[in-house]
Amino acid sequence: VHAPLLQWLLQHPYLQRTPPKSTGREEFGRAYIQEIWERGAAAHLSPADLVATVTAFTAETIIQSYRRFLLPHHSLSEILLCGGGSKNQTLYRHIAAGLAPIPVTTTAAYQIDPEALEAIIFALLACETLAGRPGNVPTATGAKQRVVLGKIVPGRSHAPPARNPFPLR
Repeated sequence: VHAPLLQWLLQHPYLQRTPPKSTGREEFGRAYIQEIWERGAAAHLSPADLVATVTAFTAETIIQSYRRFLLPHHSLSEILLCGGGSKNQTLYRHIAAGLAPIPVTTTAAYQIDPEALEAIIFALLACETLAGRPGNVPTATGAKQRVVLGKIVPGRSHAPPARNPFPLR
């Protein structure tokens, strides 16, 4: 891990914003990767050193977010990782060390494939939409109110069900 590059990465303005927030390629896309690559080349870093530094950056952003936004307000008994990154043992170890003594594991410990969690959540949101129930959490998203998410566009041969097929409540 190249400490000067890691420190530069951790100064990104997005990381200082308070939740709710969301980002993607507009902040951390091709131009950002190009700048990381150029800074790494200027520092004579190998590709492996760049990967190690960016992995440490990813872990540190997660650790800092927990410390800044969650741990001061909530007592956590366990942290569950999911997604493809949960298979990266270096990332996993860094997060676990940075958040100790809180145990860190993956959703696999609860028989939920870490790579399937997003699909499961979208299925639950679709179920809520079909049942006509709000699926958002304004305190998490910054929305002004709870609303039914998405749109249902039935096909020509669609017949509405006789009763709600998803009686979750």
